[in-house]
Formats: sequence, C-alpha cells, structure tokens
Amino acid sequence: MGRDVKASVAAEVRAVMGRKQISGADLSDSTGIARSTLARKINGRVGFTVDEIFTIASALEVSVVDLVSPAASQWSAA
Repeated sequence: MGRDVKASVAAEVRAVMGRKQISGADLSDSTGIARSTLARKINGRVGFTVDEIFTIASALEVSVVDLVSPAASQWSAA
C-alpha cells in the first residue's frame, strides 16, 4: 500500500548504516538509544520518534530529509 512509514524509515537507516559501515552497536553508542530498542526500530518492528530520527541523522551525518524522503515519496504516491 505504500504507507508503512516505519518500515521505510528503518530501511533507509539500515541502508545508510551499511554505506557508512556503522554497526548497530556503534549507532546505539553514539545516539544513546539502547541496543535492544534500536534493533527493534531498525528492523521496522517499532517506529522511530521524531527526536530519534533527528538524533540518528546527526549520528549518521546525514540530513533528516535523507532518512524520511523515501517514506514521504511512498506516502504521496499512495
């Protein structure tokens, strides 16, 4: 349906992590988000809060737009 925002944002976070070779443990350490919580979020089981998206974008050195654009595109296309 194109409206699974949490899965789309999670996929983009995983993609950026892969490109930058950042592990979940490293991202957890740099964001202060517990490893188990972060794992649930980057696997798309639990959505990110707005604050978490900003924190993760900063830690990954990308813009928030980079993380949410794919989800926004899916939303507007639906």
